[in-house]
Amino acid sequence: MSPRLVHLTTTDMSLDWLLRPQLEAFADAGFEVIAMSAPGPHVAALDASGIRHVAVPALTRSMAPGRDLQAFAQLVARFRELRPDIVHTHNPKPGVLGRFAARLAGVPVVVNTVHGLYAVPGDRPAKRAVVYGLERLAAACSDAELLQNPEDLPV
Repeated sequence: MSPRLVHLTTTDMSLDWLLRPQLEAFADAGFEVIAMSAPGPHVAALDASGIRHVAVPALTRSMAPGRDLQAFAQLVARFRELRPDIVHTHNPKPGVLGRFAARLAGVPVVVNTVHGLYAVPGDRPAKRAVVYGLERLAAACSDAELLQNPEDLPV
């Protein structure tokens, strides 16, 4: 049986334009690859390349606490249903929600890629405290953290 790998982003565009070569490489290496995001127009391109997409309807890019709680519940339910061996999250919001949801659902391996944080040293201290604090808490749920930017390492 092939290991089941879920890649989670907020938008299907990220899966298609940024991650599709990686998703295809994992599929070629024998993984069962599942892409997860909010539904959108790029799902057809993923399907055409043989990548299965599972929608998380409540997942949005905007900060909306009610929808974020819905998205978290949907993620836990999807992970429990799919029973992936690995969940790999991308981007700040799905990174936080996805890592917590994966652990709650009992996913054995959780990986996160930090593509850049939503706060930088020049931002207000309150914003930095919230963003960095959530990132540190979520990182405790990860088996591996991959960073693209050296300035994100101290967080």
